[in-house]
Amino acid sequence: MIEEVEAKKSDCQQIKEQYEYLKALKKEFDLELEKARKTGDLKKVKSIRQELEIKKESLENALSEEKKAAKLRNLSTLERIAMEIRDGK
Repeated sequence: MIEEVEAKKSDCQQIKEQYEYLKALKKEFDLELEKARKTGDLKKVKSIRQELEIKKESLENALSEEKKAAKLRNLSTLERIAMEIRDGK
C-alpha cells in the first residue's frame, strides 16, 4: 500500500512538472510571437509551437492514464469492500 501511495505521488509530481513546463513554454511562445510580429521571422515561433503541441499531447495522455488508474484503484477498493460485506467482516 505504501508503494502504491509513493507511486501515485510520483505520477502526480511528474504530471505537475509537465504542466509547469508547458506553462513556461507558453510564456516563451507568447514572447517569441511578439518578437516575430515585429521582425517577421517565424522560425522560433514555429519551433516552440511544435514543441507545445507535443508536450500538450503528452500531458493529456498522462492525465488520461492517471484517470484510468484512479478508476481502477477505486474499483479495487469497491471490490474489497464488497468482498468484506459479503464475507461479513
